[in-house]
Amino acid sequence: MATRPTIFSLFILFTLSLFPILAAQPAHADELPALVDALAEGGFNQRAQAIDALAATGDARVVPALEALGEGDLYERKADSKVVIAKRSGSVYVVTDPVTGENLGDLAKGALKKVKVNNRLRRSVRDALGGLQLRSKNPTDRLAAADKVFKSKDPEAIPLLDAAIAAEEDAAVKTAMLEARAVAVLASDLDDTAKTGAISVLKARSDRDARSILLAFLVAGAVGVAIERGIIRWLYGRPLETLLATWGISLALQQTVRSIFGPTNKEVGNPDFMSGAFEIGQMTITYNRLYILVFAMVVLAALMLVMKKTPYGLQMRAVTQNRTMAGAMGIRTDWVDALTFGLGSGIAGIAGVALSQIDNVSPNLGQSYIIDSFMVVVFGGVGNLWGTLVGAMTLGVANKFLEPFAGAVLGKIVVLVFIILFIQKKPRGMFALKGRAVEA
Repeated sequence: MATRPTIFSLFILFTLSLFPILAAQPAHADELPALVDALAEGGFNQRAQAIDALAATGDARVVPALEALGEGDLYERKADSKVVIAKRSGSVYVVTDPVTGENLGDLAKGALKKVKVNNRLRRSVRDALGGLQLRSKNPTDRLAAADKVFKSKDPEAIPLLDAAIAAEEDAAVKTAMLEARAVAVLASDLDDTAKTGAISVLKARSDRDARSILLAFLVAGAVGVAIERGIIRWLYGRPLETLLATWGISLALQQTVRSIFGPTNKEVGNPDFMSGAFEIGQMTITYNRLYILVFAMVVLAALMLVMKKTPYGLQMRAVTQNRTMAGAMGIRTDWVDALTFGLGSGIAGIAGVALSQIDNVSPNLGQSYIIDSFMVVVFGGVGNLWGTLVGAMTLGVANKFLEPFAGAVLGKIVVLVFIILFIQKKPRGMFALKGRAVEA
């Protein structure tokens, strides 16, 4: 005979049904140590699976373990097979828990077994850390993670980026993630439709990079005016002191850049239209160098227009040729000096932007061009744009023709000897300035 369930029996059934739910609540916290310990089990394939399992948790507490694995600081404690972080300190290793960060004391090297990794596992660790950073609570960390993907161009990061983009609320971070995804799509084997959409995303980034070339001129020009007003103006007529002062300023600026941005090279990506190369016969010409040459010609033409067609250019030429007479005519020679110094500094700034496409971007960018610049000025003639153009083209082409036969170093020495002999005959260069004060 069937009986109706009592309230007590229903309560028991309800309580039993809750056991799996209640047991599941702390399971995530309890399973992290087990997942970390799995990094020491089996071979490289099993470790790769363990890395994926840790990344899938989305828990920031697994980051120290993954970082230690990539850096070679993850060990297995032989006594109980527990995975720990161990760093050498003298004759012993300082051991910490990879999940809680708790100090577990010191152990001898013989008590530990290193968890071995290869390049494939290091890549897996890097990708896992990138995915975890993309889900970080700190917007700065998420932005840095997007930047890493942008530089690595890793197609495997696309699913991680898709999930992060869907959940991202910060507009700037979301834009960076979209751009990182676009770069990864272009490096993937996705269809042309996806790649066309990626190109449209990257065009906006190129526009912002192009705007930075205006910014480079303005910032560098403002710094130049400040240096002239604060230091150089007090040293006119003393060329040796001026040279020493500018050299000292350059060292101070380099150290400032090192302190702010670090001493290592910074990656600067080429816009799409500057990537690639084309061939003319046996000669291969890269688009970035061709565009830099065209850019230099445009800057030279703009500078000539300023010099020949504007009141400021007329005043600059007047002060250069006869400062006393220019001052007597009402020209503020001190401000012409400052603006001229600022103009030169601004042009140097956009030259640095151009060099970033073909050279390492570091605090030392431009040092290797100082001697070449001096040779061009001496050979072409101080203060003459046509002399700068002819001198640069002549010395540059001659140097490149000599390099295949004499080598880079010997080729520069030959050019230097030629300039020394040349200035013995024409001390003011090919195109010397003319004017009463100059000739006097």
